[in-house]
Amino acid sequence: MEFLLEKADQRKLELFSFLELNQAHSVSLYEIKDALDLSEFLAAKTVSELIADIEIYDLEEYYSIVQQDKMITLTKIGKDSINRLIWHYLKDSRRFKLLDYVFKTNYFSLQTFYEKLYMSKTKAFTLKTKISDYLQKHEISLSADYHLIGNEKHIRLFLFQLYFTGFKNYEFPFDSDITKLVEIFEHELTNILIKRPSESQRLKLSYFLAIIFQRLDLGHVIEPVELNYKLVIKNEIHLIENQLNLLANEFTSLPATNIHNEITFIIDFLISEDYISSTYLDKKKAPQTSFLTAQFISQIESYFNLKLDPQLTLLLINELDKIHYRIFYYKQLINVWHSFINQEFLKENYIDFYNFCQIFIHQIDIAEESVNIESFENVLLYDYIFVLLKYFPTDKILDPIYVTIDFSYGENYNHFIQLTLKNLPFLYIKIENSLSSHTDIYLSDILPSKVDCDYLIWNSPPTASDWEAFGNLIIKIRQSAKKRSLV
Repeated sequence: MEFLLEKADQRKLELFSFLELNQAHSVSLYEIKDALDLSEFLAAKTVSELIADIEIYDLEEYYSIVQQDKMITLTKIGKDSINRLIWHYLKDSRRFKLLDYVFKTNYFSLQTFYEKLYMSKTKAFTLKTKISDYLQKHEISLSADYHLIGNEKHIRLFLFQLYFTGFKNYEFPFDSDITKLVEIFEHELTNILIKRPSESQRLKLSYFLAIIFQRLDLGHVIEPVELNYKLVIKNEIHLIENQLNLLANEFTSLPATNIHNEITFIIDFLISEDYISSTYLDKKKAPQTSFLTAQFISQIESYFNLKLDPQLTLLLINELDKIHYRIFYYKQLINVWHSFINQEFLKENYIDFYNFCQIFIHQIDIAEESVNIESFENVLLYDYIFVLLKYFPTDKILDPIYVTIDFSYGENYNHFIQLTLKNLPFLYIKIENSLSSHTDIYLSDILPSKVDCDYLIWNSPPTASDWEAFGNLIIKIRQSAKKRSLV
């Protein structure tokens, strides 16, 4: 998607991300120039344009950027993210407007397009060539009469990723007829799903259905798709098939064969996006999925030198099958906004899982050439780590960090701090009421006269900077322990 944005807008988004990732959300013009590899003039211009855009798009209720002398500071209210800026910039992009026009009409006129945007004919042809080259990288062609041609499944998934990522819940960029059809199908589908979809899942499904109906409206049907799931009478998939058959016969004039292909395409999506259980997967017809899952289980046991119990193994297999099925369903992901993706948080807090997942991802060897693993790297990293955090036994790979809590406010206050610490994710902390030989951190509001371990003196109650200092100390202790274990 990055390519579809204007160059100046790309720079502004990179600047916004850079400010977000800075701990103080405040940087100098020199730091911006250095980090984004810009001239001083272009760095200053990007800052002033971003500040102006926040005002133009009326975004002050979500965030603001202030420049004082040569320091630039971002303030976020927490009610929205960079996604709102991406949405505005995408809608304003001439490249996206051309692609959107091609996608939604059978009678595209380049002349009408460039006259409407007050572009020269030469610039319009250059723009068309760049869009065509961009699509080719995703194995989609732009025909002489301006139609998107290629593998229909691939085209639809590309468009789904683009529109859902760019527009989300800010607006639904489809006409009223498409929107009505989507509402009917989405309502009927979600009512028969055993697992009630969340709001974000319902939105994702709406975009997926909208892309299907938009393509069908222009005469593009899905090619025959092999069933990758088991169809057991009276199970959830059987109910979904029946409902989709009824809806398709009522609202479309597609022949039975095309309806079958479209339904298979939708059910594959529902499995890959975790609307329905991956236990319906036919292992014989999705061997790559099972192979990758088995590899992951085997290698994580080897990496951490442990044997997972059967129940945990089954839970991991179910989650990993969903992750891996998505790879073979999508084949590749379009480049969403990863210029300043924040992997440091995962790396610092979950270093063991992070290292294992990185190693595993980089050695994945898939025989199917059409699958682009590189486009999945960031998604896989997050998916793997989150699954491991959910299911993997922390005490098997981490030594506890012993924390002594000793505040002057007494036992009840100490208990309050203890409860708060225990709710912190994946730290594996053991609480002590008094100093001992294995205490790692001493927490108090009074400076101790003598301790032989690390200590922190907190405000009461602790402030954000107190928690930050605690987190940094945990990371330091973990990293020190890791270095010792490697010696």
